[in-house]
Amino acid sequence: MVSLSAFTAFGPYFNKRKALAMGLAAAGSGFGTMIMPNMLRALFDNFGFTGALIVYGMCPSLLMKS
Repeated sequence: MVSLSAFTAFGPYFNKRKALAMGLAAAGSGFGTMIMPNMLRALFDNFGFTGALIVYGMCPSLLMKS
């Protein structure tokens, strides 16, 4: 699901180096899949269930804003 949204978001913006952009998007989605469960476990340990989900939900919005 993440890969599909990354491909559709980056596709229209790159004409000359579209393959490189798609490769980086694919690598980024795999990296996020590897990191997010470990981050969520650390958040559960530090903030509890509710606090962890609040912080976890804020991460994408902060990344999109920057």
